[in-house]
Amino acid sequence: DVLLGGNAALFGVPALLGTLFFVGRLVLMLVAGDGDLHQDVGIHVDAGTGDVSGHTDSSSAFKILSLQAVAAFLMGFGWGGLGIVRGLADNLVIHYRVQTGEDGAGFVAGRATYIWHSRDGRYSLVSTLEATGLAALFISGRIVQVSEGTVDGAGLHPAQYHLQRNERKQDVARFGWSQNRLTMEGRPGVALTPQAQDLLSFPFHLAMTVREGEGDFTLGVTNGRKFNEFAFRVVGREVIDVAGRQLNTLHLHGEKTAEGTLDVWLDMDRSGLPVKVRTYDRKGKVAMMQLEGVETPGRDSGE
Repeated sequence: DVLLGGNAALFGVPALLGTLFFVGRLVLMLVAGDGDLHQDVGIHVDAGTGDVSGHTDSSSAFKILSLQAVAAFLMGFGWGGLGIVRGLADNLVIHYRVQTGEDGAGFVAGRATYIWHSRDGRYSLVSTLEATGLAALFISGRIVQVSEGTVDGAGLHPAQYHLQRNERKQDVARFGWSQNRLTMEGRPGVALTPQAQDLLSFPFHLAMTVREGEGDFTLGVTNGRKFNEFAFRVVGREVIDVAGRQLNTLHLHGEKTAEGTLDVWLDMDRSGLPVKVRTYDRKGKVAMMQLEGVETPGRDSGE
């Protein structure tokens, strides 16, 4: 399952093929000795003078180099992709606490459950938010967000996103990657930027792709009503308290002038799982989502 299960097969097969070819070539070189190696690279030695001519057979050399280049690509693509895609389990149920205001100065407004599923190069992510406590007096029903698309070594590629409030679907966004066009119902379409995400998928895309020490980058994010490009930077490592546990996280900060900011903390000891997300809107209102627990269906659960 590690190499060929679920999404891993997309990268496990090329990884194995490239590695087997590379190892096979290495064994042949070691067993055949110098004579065979000389034939491979086309080096001819003048027996009378001991001079190495350096003459090569261009066609055979090209074939060898081409095969080696293909093998190197397959190895890099396969093992690199496995490292990314296998970071998150194929099935996760993640529980978050949702609050307004900063830590210690806000109140819990509700709880959200995220259901992540990926298989055969596709993913689905469903979030269900329900108000609790005093917030339930003012907010009735529940809010469901859905993001679906494909997943590969470059992260998530959403195909469609929508928000559903009290059984009514709204804020629908469709990603037309072949036309590089994002369409939102009832609104003008806009040009898609590379790696564009929706409000639900972007923390998980970052979990799969961002690495410590990475330079600044931009990421387009849509909430189904508008599309904004945020300038992101890796702030660095931070130890934060989450549900009474000290977690080693990587803090990412994104902002867009006059639109607000997005901050994400990724758990470096748990496959980059988003454990805290904070948003500031342009009016200065703060909303925060913080991890409460994780379940992995089919395995032992509980965090």
